[in-house]
Amino acid sequence: MRRQIGYFFFYIGIIVLFIGIISLQSDFIAYGVCVAGVLIVAFGLFLIFRNRPTPVQSERFRLFRKKENKK
Repeated sequence: MRRQIGYFFFYIGIIVLFIGIISLQSDFIAYGVCVAGVLIVAFGLFLIFRNRPTPVQSERFRLFRKKENKK
């Protein structure tokens, strides 16, 4: 569920950042909108990549891997 909320914040942040970049082209410059967009995107990415499961190590090339010290 957190991943879906993270994607939501990421997409909303991209839209807000796009609006902020467009406002830089006009006479009214809204730096706060640009900063808010970057913060929302960062928060969305934090939620997306938080608590990712560790990848399971494949057994495909186990003979070619360096063997661990066995005592």
